[in-house]
Amino acid sequence: MKRISLDDITEQPVSHNPAIAKRVLIAAGEIPGLTNLSQAVLKHGQRADRHIHQEMYEVFIVRHGSGVIEVDEVRHPLQRDDCVVIEPGESHEISNPNDEDLVLLYFGLLP
Repeated sequence: MKRISLDDITEQPVSHNPAIAKRVLIAAGEIPGLTNLSQAVLKHGQRADRHIHQEMYEVFIVRHGSGVIEVDEVRHPLQRDDCVVIEPGESHEISNPNDEDLVLLYFGLLP
C-alpha cells in the first residue's frame, strides 16, 4: 500500500506551461500502464498549450472551478465534476479564462 497526501508533495511545473503548478501523486513507472496521477492548478488566464500524445490516453477530472478544453480545435466548457478522456492522437489545450482557480486531477494511461 502507498498512501499519499497532496499536502506532502512539492509543486513542480507542468511541462506544457511551466507557470502552471502541479503535484504528482503517482509518477511514471510506479504502476504499470499509468504515466502519472497529478493535480494541476490553472490560475486566471493560464493555459496548458496545445499538444498531442501519440500513444497515451489522458483523463481530466475537474475538482474545482471551470475552464475550457479545446480538443481537435473544438472548444468545450469544463465545470466542476466533469470528466474528459482524451484519446491518443487528439490535440488538446486547457485554459482558465475565469477568476477562480481551475483545479484538475489528471492521469495518463498507455494501452
